Amino acid sequence: MKEVLLVGGGNMAWHLAPQLSDRQLEVTVLRARSRETRELWPVRQIVWDQLDEVRPNLLILAVADDAIGPISERLATVFPPETFVLHTSGATPAGSINEHFLHRGVLWPIRSLVKGGTVHPWTETPLVYFAETEDLRGSLKRLVEDLSQLTYFLGDAQRSTLHLCATISNNFVNALYQMSYQLCEEQDIPFAALLPIIRATAERQTPGPPKRWQTGAAFRGDTATMERHLQQLEEQPQLAAVYRLLSDLIAKQ
Repeated sequence: MKEVLLVGGGNMAWHLAPQLSDRQLEVTVLRARSRETRELWPVRQIVWDQLDEVRPNLLILAVADDAIGPISERLATVFPPETFVLHTSGATPAGSINEHFLHRGVLWPIRSLVKGGTVHPWTETPLVYFAETEDLRGSLKRLVEDLSQLTYFLGDAQRSTLHLCATISNNFVNALYQMSYQLCEEQDIPFAALLPIIRATAERQTPGPPKRWQTGAAFRGDTATMERHLQQLEEQPQLAAVYRLLSDLIAKQ
């Protein structure tokens, strides 16, 4: 794989483009329209009517999950079946790529990526990959191992489960941080006071079961404290419902 066409202009494409370029790959970004300045995209950009200018060995579809099928169908009218094609979704089967292409796979970084943000170091970002054919698997394995020290070959079902776990561990936890932030703000309490305990909880995690580190009122059965907390949430029934649900989950672990 020497020439890569990266389809998309969002967070994933923004982060992948320079990483691939740094590995001596010739990267071109295909966008619906060029909006960002070239300073933000240190690789060549093209739009759809310029596709005849590129001959990629690898297509990477860094697009929304529901766009993988339609976009790969459109690309199937331009590029030959032998072209390697990947998407970057954790929750979508490799088979969502149009069946015109013989070598379909997945490259999914387990990381919350925000355009303009920094991933440091990229070599410590877990990369999940999958390939339907041995030809693609060998080439993709070499690529991901060049990008990261943490690589995992997982099939569609395993990857979907891992995506669910990442949603719980990352997106849901961040939503709980936001709940705490709002409560602090209402009482003029600095949210910064919670940052050390947030960091400590994350940093003590190991490959073993996280319940080893569980503490708090629900864990020790302190119903008096839990009732006081719920009284504080009387005017916020949605937060109170979350508190009850999570407390019950902790008590039953």
